[in-house]
Amino acid sequence: IPLLFSHAVYICQQTFSNVLFSISHSIPLLLITLVITVLLIGLIALGIQVTKTRNYLKKNLGKKTLIPYSLVTIAEEFDLKEKLDVVKDKNKFSFCYGLLKPRILLSTGLLKTLTNEELKAVLLHESYHVQNRDPLKIILGRTASKMFFFIPILKDIQNFYTFSKEIAADKLVIQNGYKQPLI
Repeated sequence: IPLLFSHAVYICQQTFSNVLFSISHSIPLLLITLVITVLLIGLIALGIQVTKTRNYLKKNLGKKTLIPYSLVTIAEEFDLKEKLDVVKDKNKFSFCYGLLKPRILLSTGLLKTLTNEELKAVLLHESYHVQNRDPLKIILGRTASKMFFFIPILKDIQNFYTFSKEIAADKLVIQNGYKQPLI
């Protein structure tokens, strides 16, 4: 029995050593595979997001129209004349787009409903996003949160960052005396 027991312990030790040896040699390959997989997920997520955005913009920029003179004078006030696009659309929207050269897109539906003071508040808000290159930062944050999907807090951080950029843009509007038009 003692001899049988010692043989069993010896066999267990040898098996355990062999398993550890094979795992320790496959760890670098496993890490490289994991890193490549995460990078591929990131590239795919970025590609999908850029494609969706591009298709949306292509659809909207196809309805591009002349910028009304009243808007041109307000845009010049904020040095945005060359960074502004207007599209003919009954829906009310404005947003900043463009990764390397950010621009502002406004709809005619929005322009028809805003007073000059409200329009100034909207342009000032969007100018914050242009100056800080927020579209690029936000898309990179989204890509990182999708790339590292196994770290759930990154999605929360990305959402908080996006929300904080909107708050900062509104704060700029308020600091420049457009609190009431912003409301």
